[in-house]
Amino acid sequence: DSLIVTGTTTLVGTTNLDTVDIDGNVQADGTITVGVDDTGYDVKFFGATSGKSMLWDESADSLIVEGDVFIGYTANVAGAPLQVNTAGTTTLGLSAWQNPSHLAFRRSNNATIGGNTTVADDDVIGKISFLGADGSNYEDAAFIQVAVDGTLGTDTTDMPARIEFATSADNSDSPTTRMTILSGGNVGIGTSAPSKNLEIKAASIPTLKFNQSSTGGTTYGAEIALRGNDLDIKGSANAIVFYTGGTNDVSTAEKMRI
Repeated sequence: DSLIVTGTTTLVGTTNLDTVDIDGNVQADGTITVGVDDTGYDVKFFGATSGKSMLWDESADSLIVEGDVFIGYTANVAGAPLQVNTAGTTTLGLSAWQNPSHLAFRRSNNATIGGNTTVADDDVIGKISFLGADGSNYEDAAFIQVAVDGTLGTDTTDMPARIEFATSADNSDSPTTRMTILSGGNVGIGTSAPSKNLEIKAASIPTLKFNQSSTGGTTYGAEIALRGNDLDIKGSANAIVFYTGGTNDVSTAEKMRI
């Protein structure tokens, strides 16, 4: 019930075997069925290097690859164990039926694969990096990452986190954090520790600018409305106009004009 190949073998038709031990090439024009081996796997492809193999487990519907996986290209381009490389636009699609697609980033501080050790404050849980070629290397342009934002409690439902957005300035390949969303919901632009719902910090004068791209028939270039137009501030004809009253974003009574 065994086939041992030391060179190149072409199989035509259907071959049913309990064991396939191949040291060479196999060209199959048909079906090769391999029985379960002594490790419990239905199909096992392995190379000369220990720990480099591909396993198929029928009982768990699982494909296990011990080593790197390259899709679309056979060389290690980016130094990552899983790569999708194409000459055109590379797209990684996730599709699900009756449920949303889910891309999960997980981190444990256990040195053993599968181990579960608590993460700590400021540990980065996951990161998406964007890199561009400069003619010799791939340089960091920007990244989005999530980090633990606080000390974890003793219960099993505590995982405070923050989101950080970073970009590289001109003449730099070191992304700097530009915006942070803390675990409590505060948003900081130019600061990683916003103390209010929205805090903007800059080396020079921080500026919040409203720029209407098209008038659209209205005479107002900018508008700030507070709590259902209890207070409405608008810019109109080189003046600042203050309104009170009104509902549903409709001002009714002008109270002051500068």
